[in-house]
This record gives sequence, C-alpha cells and structure tokens, in this order.
Amino acid sequence: MLRNIICLIVKVIFLSRGKMKLSLDIIKDLFLDVIEENKSFEEASTWASEMMKKDELGELELNPNESVIKIFSSLTYLAGLCTEVSPKTYLYSIDDVREEFNLLFRGSSE
Repeated sequence: MLRNIICLIVKVIFLSRGKMKLSLDIIKDLFLDVIEENKSFEEASTWASEMMKKDELGELELNPNESVIKIFSSLTYLAGLCTEVSPKTYLYSIDDVREEFNLLFRGSSE
C-alpha cells in the first residue's frame, strides 16, 4: 500500500514537469504488485501499454544509467499479461510473472 502511494506521488511530480520519468524501480514495483496480487494483469498491461505510448509520443524520460533494453523488455512482457487463451484464462500465470521478474531483475546485473 505504501509503495503504491509513493509511486503515485512520484508519478504526479514527474507528470507536473512535462515528461514522465520511468525507472526500473517503478517497473519492479509493478511486477511485485502483480505477483502479490495487488494489481490485476489488466491493470499492469494497461499501464505498460500507456508507458510505451508515452515513449512513442516523446512524453517519457528514461534514466540514462539504466538499461533501455531491460526497461522495454519489461514493458513488453507486462503489456502482454492480459492475453487470454480462452475467456478468463490467461496465457501467463502468477508463477510465470515471478519467473520473468527473477530473470529480468535477479538473473543479471545488467
């Protein structure tokens, strides 16, 4: 809950400056919210898609010290979370999300 409030405050501060800053910490928090079932697959997917759209429009600022590949790999994965193989049956599970989180954020120092 506190993490969500902090993320919201950070987003408001950055949005008020024009471009939104996106960091791996924000993305990690979203992964953890999905893993802990505090956010739905749809919420994560919508947010990630919005971030990619902001980037296309030049409204997103990335931390130059962080891996752009890791940021967009994470966003692409999250954007696809709400993919259904049949009604109300998702392509991914919470275990899949946990595994992807570990690969992205614990598997290497990149």
